[in-house]
Amino acid sequence: MNGTDSKSAIPPARCEILSGRSLLIAYAALVSVALVLNVLSLRGVVYRPVGDGTWYMQYMQRIASEGPSAFPSLFESWNADPNAWIFPTPSRVGFITTSALCARLFGTTVETFHGLCVASFAAWVVVNTWFARRRFGDTFALLLAALMAFSPLLLGMSRLVLSDSFTTLCLSVAVWSFLELVEAPSSARWLWIFCVSFAWVILVKELTILVAGPFAAFVLVERYLRGNPLPLRRFALALAVPPLCTLPIFVLAAGSPATLFETLRHVLTSPATNDYAMRLNSGPWYRYLIDYLCLSPWITVLALGAVGVVLVRARAATLPRACLYFTVLMIGLLFEHAFFIKNVRYLTILEMPLRILALWMLFEIAGRTRRATWIVACIVVVLCMLDWRTFVAFWVVGGLYDPVTPVLMRLRDMVPRKG
Repeated sequence: MNGTDSKSAIPPARCEILSGRSLLIAYAALVSVALVLNVLSLRGVVYRPVGDGTWYMQYMQRIASEGPSAFPSLFESWNADPNAWIFPTPSRVGFITTSALCARLFGTTVETFHGLCVASFAAWVVVNTWFARRRFGDTFALLLAALMAFSPLLLGMSRLVLSDSFTTLCLSVAVWSFLELVEAPSSARWLWIFCVSFAWVILVKELTILVAGPFAAFVLVERYLRGNPLPLRRFALALAVPPLCTLPIFVLAAGSPATLFETLRHVLTSPATNDYAMRLNSGPWYRYLIDYLCLSPWITVLALGAVGVVLVRARAATLPRACLYFTVLMIGLLFEHAFFIKNVRYLTILEMPLRILALWMLFEIAGRTRRATWIVACIVVVLCMLDWRTFVAFWVVGGLYDPVTPVLMRLRDMVPRKG
């Protein structure tokens, strides 16, 4: 297939189980089934904004009615109220503006916000499928689409009045486009796509800038461990320019540099005074792995096994670059977020490397014959069914809102229930 690295085509072309129009129909059917099931699960359920959701709704309403000129007053009000410092800041300019545009088109309602989240989830599946098809081939992308369409975490986030679904979508574009840039370092098109997508996701949520660390680490691994002569200066500029370009926008939205720095100071210091965060969002770095084991245990186990295989084969020319990339991304993000308060909502982007590596591991175990491909496809169906059961048990029946570790463990009957 055009654009696919022959070393990473999994399974080989002779083992593809669908192609052409039938493949497109299967893609569309998967996304449609996931969306329909998700919408049906919301029948009779109305998630009213609480906590962070109330603030996002207020931001959406203000910007929709008054326009971007209202941003400085939002910053001023947020900074003036110490009780507000534990809630989302108005510095999430990209997301707030997008939600306000949706409100102008469809009305300033909770349903509009829900629609944005569900649409973001669907687009997330499509984006990952498109890029995975370029790197891994048709069948791998189709099976990955199934795994992602039934992700219990992303399904759950898509039904809440929160920014996580939209942020995950935007960050996924930046993550994939950086891999494309590594594959074609001289490509001006992928350089522009990455820079624009990275700048945009920083505007959507400022702390997504942390992904620059794993990006830089991967470039160094490719150059010095794998011997790929990547132009370090070009990649340094690619990682530095987007944050620098967003800085004037943040200053303009805040009204002044002093207001912006005051907001940043409150963001960094407020968790220490947040009793909820200290009680429920603290813990070691592997807390995220515990959360994912509660959410999708088999996917997580397979992905962790794949990480071990990738690290052993890191120098091998036959190892798909994408597998090493997502391994570095996962390890890097876990390392960085070990220094912050921890909630699986803050690392929903890990759904990408976990599910990609888990599927790759299945092919490593089963082999690369046509028969093995069908075996992997059957296993993927079972994994999707298990993930759907988790989604129903946690969000539909359990009424889960904030997926913090104690609640996830209680839903898995790993800790005693109250009463």
